[in-house]
Amino acid sequence: MDCFPALTPSEQKQVASTWLDRARAEEIAVLRFQRLAKELRECGTHPAVLELAEKAIPEEKEHAILCLNMAQKYGADHAHEANPAQAGPLAPASLNRTDALLYEMVAYCCLTESLNAALLLETAQKATNRAIQSAAQKILKDEVHHSQMGWAHLSWCRAQGLGDFLSDVLPHMLDQTGAEEFSTNPTKNQESENLMAHGELPLLERKKLFDRIVRQVFLPGLSHAKIAPDLGHAWMDEKFIFKES
Repeated sequence: MDCFPALTPSEQKQVASTWLDRARAEEIAVLRFQRLAKELRECGTHPAVLELAEKAIPEEKEHAILCLNMAQKYGADHAHEANPAQAGPLAPASLNRTDALLYEMVAYCCLTESLNAALLLETAQKATNRAIQSAAQKILKDEVHHSQMGWAHLSWCRAQGLGDFLSDVLPHMLDQTGAEEFSTNPTKNQESENLMAHGELPLLERKKLFDRIVRQVFLPGLSHAKIAPDLGHAWMDEKFIFKES
């Protein structure tokens, strides 16, 4: 096992836990993209989107292995098992199959993967541990492509006259991020310069990232696709309380 003298045992355990959680999330992503690729083939999309979805499956498998290996470098002696139920459909049951697929592509690819990419970029920039930097940069490259896949599918759907319903379901979509609890509850994790060197971002930094990506990337992207973002802005103003000072 590698040793990290700059970290206390509890700090080292925290870093290991972060990467175990990422490994589980990547395993869930494998299952999700397997289903999404099948649905995209059956419901229709741009060929480039389908190609990206199919490519995402082995990419997420590779990410899961990379994250587990990183967790083990920090002392993890077990692996979190992914619960297949967590890879289930995200859309409200009231939507038809085509709309439900579009909802999930927007919620997971445009929103969640954009948030993941921003977090990994910040991690790579702030960490001084080279193994953490390398792992974050590797996953980041693919997560950017996964986000682009969602925007491309949305663009294709809009050209087919689909997607007007998205403006009404933005509160539901943002509720699924868990950000309301994240923004109001204090972090249970430790924070220190030593942890930052190993890629553990302080709560304030993670809040800033969420606020920036939703307000400056996600909602403007919907506006560009002629999806009214008003309910999304209202959700942020009401439920995501963020002050930089």
